[in-house]
Amino acid sequence: MASLVFLTACASVPEEEAQNLSSEAQDTTKAVVPKKTQQAVEKTETLQPTKDYAALVPNVHKDPNVLLGLGPDRLIDMLGPPSFRRADAPAEIWQYRFGKCVLNLILYETGKTKPLKVAHYTIRSTAQKTVTERDCLLGLLIDRQKRLDGVTG
Repeated sequence: MASLVFLTACASVPEEEAQNLSSEAQDTTKAVVPKKTQQAVEKTETLQPTKDYAALVPNVHKDPNVLLGLGPDRLIDMLGPPSFRRADAPAEIWQYRFGKCVLNLILYETGKTKPLKVAHYTIRSTAQKTVTERDCLLGLLIDRQKRLDGVTG
């Protein structure tokens, strides 16, 4: 009885579906890529930077003097959290590192409500070859944007 049901089910496949099935079986030119390999390829492709990050940074942000007067919230938006932070009221020292350069910011309490604002900055190179202030800040800004975009390397 079971074989009779099986034969009836096979006979009831519409002719159009049968043609589709046979044409799919004959098409052996399609490459079969395991799903894990496809995911690895897709992940690798998304990690490759497709942007010219330096071109995305407005010229006004390439000048380190733009940092003067900024408060903590704006600094974090622009550069991310500092790698080092020290509070000695009425001031705070924030430090950012990128490659062979270090940016130190000194924020002081200002005005009646005493919000912190950048009053002074220094940029120094940790390598024998000096890095310009502009290049160091640009590197920090690009690094921040890449981290936001999930780009590594």
